[in-house]
Amino acid sequence: MRLGLFVLLTFCGFLIFALTMTFVPVLPMWANYAARVGFLVVFGAMWWVARDGHPLSRFRPVFFAYFAAVFGSSLGFFLADSGLKLLGLTTQTPMGVAVARFLQSSLIVIGILAVARLCGEDFASLYIRKGRLLLGLSVGLIAAAICLVLTLLQPAVRALGTARFMSLVPWILLFSVSGAFMEELLFRGLFLGRYEPLI
Repeated sequence: MRLGLFVLLTFCGFLIFALTMTFVPVLPMWANYAARVGFLVVFGAMWWVARDGHPLSRFRPVFFAYFAAVFGSSLGFFLADSGLKLLGLTTQTPMGVAVARFLQSSLIVIGILAVARLCGEDFASLYIRKGRLLLGLSVGLIAAAICLVLTLLQPAVRALGTARFMSLVPWILLFSVSGAFMEELLFRGLFLGRYEPLI
């Protein structure tokens, strides 16, 4: 039973991410719209129906996670390009790629947080709560410094030149940090806590 549930949840999660989290559509545009709307309707309805006393009530948090993930990823998919054009950027430059990632990630985060607030979810359930900021920043900065040194030792980076690489560092950081925050919220905050009691 538990293995079957794990397979089912994994398949549903994979389906959602394969069809909605890719920023280059895997489906024709009409099918992309239809899949997103379909997921929102199905998982929103399942979340609504699976209230206390319903046989599916223990899955309600998972239905919420699916709905919030599709809503957030759809905001990122449909609005990030408009924001990029508004700023006069394209993804043909490092700055454009980094800003595109930042816009997509920000829209996904905003979408998830908005859905959580509207559905009465506590942000702590998304692992957004007070932590040990000084310790986290210290470990993060030390790890980032080590990664930077190891990156500078790579043959491709040496061929690029240190000056050129350092000019790209702000865009690399923007790309990495915005993506990392979004992925932590999406995978750890939204899904991990809701899957754990079930599997």
